[in-house]
Amino acid sequence: NKTMAETKPEMREMEPEDKCPPEPIAIVVATPQNDSSAGLARMYEELNVPAKALRAACNVLFFFSVLLFGSPEGILGLCAACGVLCCAAPGSLGTAYAARCTRVLAILSASIAACQIFLMTTVGMLVDDMAPTFDKLCAEGAMPPPPAGDMPFRQHAAHGVVSFVASGARRLQAVAPASLSDVKCEAAATFMQDMLPTAVMVGTFLELGLFVSACMTSKASLRIMYAARRMGANAM
Repeated sequence: NKTMAETKPEMREMEPEDKCPPEPIAIVVATPQNDSSAGLARMYEELNVPAKALRAACNVLFFFSVLLFGSPEGILGLCAACGVLCCAAPGSLGTAYAARCTRVLAILSASIAACQIFLMTTVGMLVDDMAPTFDKLCAEGAMPPPPAGDMPFRQHAAHGVVSFVASGARRLQAVAPASLSDVKCEAAATFMQDMLPTAVMVGTFLELGLFVSACMTSKASLRIMYAARRMGANAM
């Protein structure tokens, strides 16, 4: 066995005499390029298609809202359409920002229009059963008693509608001017038989148009909002 003194020279001989010097490492620093203008232009270009679709839906919504102006759904629909057509900033990105408020107003308008469609459809189905009840009201001068329990449901519903209308008419005549209080019961009965079905049909058509256009506006608003958010628009 070799001693420690004999092995140390051998270990020193195995070590390399000249160590390789470290190679220099070049660090390349890339100067960031400001391409915000190009990205913004690309965003405007890609938002043009959904912006045009939203404006087209708002045009239809504006038309039906003007026809129903004065009703809650008409006022909400008009505000929703004007938010994009009149109040949006120039460009497709401004339309995307205006779509946030437009979508909320369009949803509210569509909800109220759906309720109106349900009510008008119900009244339209009960017109034939409401006419005899209204004739009895005009003949007796008082609201007739409700039909018996074995009567069809439509007659019960028609009696309830006529009772509600008669109660409202009496309260209105109490505060109405003399010209309104002179309205004859026969004229109201004639209106119910001859003109009410047409009025209900026209009103239902207008409410349906407002409902569909409001849904289209809400869908187009959501589409352009998602597109702008995907492209990195702020506050979307």
